[in-house]
Amino acid sequence: GDPSWQDYRTTTRAGELLETSWANVHLSDGTTIGIGQDITARKRAERQIRESEARYRRFFEDDLTGDYVSQVDGTIVECNQAFARIFGFRDVEQAKRTNTAALFKTPSAREAMLRELRRKGRLEYFETTLRRRDGKDVDVIANLVGSFDEAGELIEIKGYVFDITERNALEAQLAHS
Repeated sequence: GDPSWQDYRTTTRAGELLETSWANVHLSDGTTIGIGQDITARKRAERQIRESEARYRRFFEDDLTGDYVSQVDGTIVECNQAFARIFGFRDVEQAKRTNTAALFKTPSAREAMLRELRRKGRLEYFETTLRRRDGKDVDVIANLVGSFDEAGELIEIKGYVFDITERNALEAQLAHS
């Protein structure tokens, strides 16, 4: 069968970390040979990727902007806590069980946004009124970025949503007075 590899960490004479992987291979004549390879660079790259992913995850989760990734059909692939809060969800898991289509006041409003996104590829400072889970209006400014396949079809939407409901209410009060 295939050899079983074991990873080892040692230090070179110069004091640098050396990571190696070793396996014993049993030949048909009964001889056993050991095979080793230096995996220091690969292990370092794996650690850097894990650290980068952890940094990105913290950044995404700590963002005050409601961040989300959805498929074109509205299925939410990922979102952060701010997104859940803006739309009145208990938590991220509950938000992810909701289709973004439910956040639009009308199907035609969603279709108009998708048409623009397909045409431009991205929408910056897109101001609209969406609907919270409890049915209340929420005014937002959104930056939307489309991902397209090789055929140019929109396949995914990354959204960055900022709640401006309170600001709009204050502006209306000021204008009224």
